[in-house]
Amino acid sequence: MDSIDTLATFFGWCTIINLVFMLGLLVRGLILRNWAASIFSVSPEEIKVAYLNVFMQYRNGTLLLSVTPYIALKIMGW
Repeated sequence: MDSIDTLATFFGWCTIINLVFMLGLLVRGLILRNWAASIFSVSPEEIKVAYLNVFMQYRNGTLLLSVTPYIALKIMGW
């Protein structure tokens, strides 16, 4: 039973770290959107769409690879 608790703790910390990283990614995207558009010579709208796609993919990956195993291990540990 100890290994399930250890894995649940690991995935819990992975989830927290990924959520903090996503928050930083969101803040960075809001602040640096115009700067990135000028560096890559594209419109701010294209940067917005590309950034949203990256954010959604990272969110889905976090849900699939961190949150789901954490919930499953917590259920198994009951």
